Amino acid sequence: MYHLPGITPEAPTLEFATGGREVKKHVKLDDAALRRSYDTLNYHKTDRVDMVYLGCPHLNMVDILKLSQKLDGKKCKVPLWVMTAPWIYTQAKKLGYVEILEKAGVKVFSGACLAALGAVPDGVRSIAVDTAKQAYYITGCYVDDPLEVCYGSSDDCVDAALTGVWRGEWR
Repeated sequence: MYHLPGITPEAPTLEFATGGREVKKHVKLDDAALRRSYDTLNYHKTDRVDMVYLGCPHLNMVDILKLSQKLDGKKCKVPLWVMTAPWIYTQAKKLGYVEILEKAGVKVFSGACLAALGAVPDGVRSIAVDTAKQAYYITGCYVDDPLEVCYGSSDDCVDAALTGVWRGEWR
């Protein structure tokens, strides 16, 4: 884990984040380093997307609300799986968000993770994700025959779910 002083809630200051201990390593993130990371997380040969996966870490209620607003009245062209915590799922269902998502063709799961399940549906060779964590973990499930991974923003992933095409790009 890491703290960004003044950004992450647990780290209002550097001294608070480190508990007064000396910082052992400083890491400078510039545009070139971020671009290298982005390129490393995108390992796909095609712009075709067979599946989209959101929720690693699990989506929170605000994420579920925003996703339901983006997909209300629309239909996904490729499978879109969403993972959330059980208590969030229960509340999202009560508020009607799960119904909106399911009408759009989304499968909403709770209390699990695609990497923990260790499988994607048959025929999936290219998957779009919006977190570096998932881009990294999903490859561990398919070491002998790795999935192609498209990594980008949540909006890039929603677009891919609706079109079946990856159009995400470095920003």
